[in-house]
Amino acid sequence: MVSCFEPDDYVENLTFLKNNVEPWGKVEEIWSATSSCRLKNLYRKNNSGIHLKYPALRQPQGYILLMNDFNQLYPEKENSLFSAIEIHKRTIINYAKRKAEHTRDRNLKTTIQSLIALIDENDPESINNVCLLLLTYIINISPARKKKGKEIIKFSRSEMSCAFINQVASEAHVTSSILERKELLGKQQRSMQPYVIYVGDNCTQIRASYVVINDTVYSFSKLITAVDCAFKIFHSTGACYPEECEDVWLLIQLGFFNIHTKYDRNTQVVNSLMTDLGLICDKI
Repeated sequence: MVSCFEPDDYVENLTFLKNNVEPWGKVEEIWSATSSCRLKNLYRKNNSGIHLKYPALRQPQGYILLMNDFNQLYPEKENSLFSAIEIHKRTIINYAKRKAEHTRDRNLKTTIQSLIALIDENDPESINNVCLLLLTYIINISPARKKKGKEIIKFSRSEMSCAFINQVASEAHVTSSILERKELLGKQQRSMQPYVIYVGDNCTQIRASYVVINDTVYSFSKLITAVDCAFKIFHSTGACYPEECEDVWLLIQLGFFNIHTKYDRNTQVVNSLMTDLGLICDKI
């Protein structure tokens, strides 16, 4: 629980953050000092406009500030994703193998088998990357739901996968990929939420990984670090999970980070997979 007692210089500090991106050391210091009060009214909604409010967040290293906010909200959860993947990676891979063996969906079978075939047992990073991508193929697709009287589109597995972690072949395609997603969401009258892109021929030959939030793109050397950052940005900005892959992010939240919030949607798809994988979330 974040508590806030506004110091006398709080407004002055916010004014500094709204108008400055350097010196960076001072930005970090003031960001940390104002963390409790900035986060006190945080709630989950279709909102990532915080990047427009604070220009420091649009800097290449701006994600560090949001990661610090996440640590303020959820102490001791900093390394949860890395630990969970290390603990459950064999369970995820074996579960995926069984799903490929028993599914009647030929495309699903082929995709899972192709991902598993990429694993290099001598390269832990390749195992981590494959495990992350497998999440969108081992989880069942939720049925279409209704929200405020309107039916929500039932997204395909391909749409789920691309909204979670999108792949492009080269750096030259990153910008065009982002623009294509913006156009798609605009036509559907949906807001753009954070998501991950990687550059490479496949998930074990990654040359760069990015987290995209609005017009800001953060760069990371490893895919798992980008996914970790994206998750923390959702919670430190009050952004929603993309509708296409909401269940995947909810699985990561509940099963890997063991975080429960009052905004979580109760879904049998996530509950069932958590049970199958032996994942537990302690409700608060």
